[in-house]
Amino acid sequence: MKRFFIILFLISVSSLYALTDDIFADNQTMQDALIANIKTVQAPVLVGDYILFTASGSARHTGIVFDFENYRHIHSFRRLVRRDPDEDEKEKDTGILFYIMKIPENIRLIKYRLVIDGLWTADPANPDGEFCEAVNLNVSKFFIDRPLKIHSSSRTDSSVRFVYRGESGQKIRVGGTFTNWDSFIYELQEVRPGFYELEVWLPKGEHYYTYYKGMTAFTDDTNPERVYTSDGRIASVLRVH
Repeated sequence: MKRFFIILFLISVSSLYALTDDIFADNQTMQDALIANIKTVQAPVLVGDYILFTASGSARHTGIVFDFENYRHIHSFRRLVRRDPDEDEKEKDTGILFYIMKIPENIRLIKYRLVIDGLWTADPANPDGEFCEAVNLNVSKFFIDRPLKIHSSSRTDSSVRFVYRGESGQKIRVGGTFTNWDSFIYELQEVRPGFYELEVWLPKGEHYYTYYKGMTAFTDDTNPERVYTSDGRIASVLRVH
């Protein structure tokens, strides 16, 4: 039974390794550009629409699992080799492993764990992490700090991300015409100290909203467009296309 489990595990890892390669099967130049600046094992790096993870090459196998996949799929790292001009362009092992992940749509915070020779662990190269009660383990985190976008979908509504920056440890809510001004339906999540986010699906059109801290309402200071509502409140304006 154990042997059968190991065989299945190896088949799964091999398949995932192939899927990882498929990302760049038609664009080796893109992969080369992404890994060109790898000099050492380091915390994850954001490069355009991709995140570059690195790990020590001393292990026989290193994989990575992600929260948005419920930590169910192990994606294999690849070994970084470079051609040595001093040795007739022979490939030289750098002792570094890498994994390139295309960022899923609407994801701003990645939580993950490494699987090193079968041992699940937080990323030793990434100091940013937390204890995750859902899996009862420490996980590593990577915040995708890039301009926000409103992502359209095939649905009749669109994904909208509300963002608030302030002091850490607050409870920030949002309410508006889409909640009939009920401010206790949606609460933003603190994804890193002082940075709060919430993603909701809203119908296309014009919406008014305000943030709430306790019973105090205030407009979104990152959004200059505001309006006086019919009941006399000042609200920020959001247009979903």
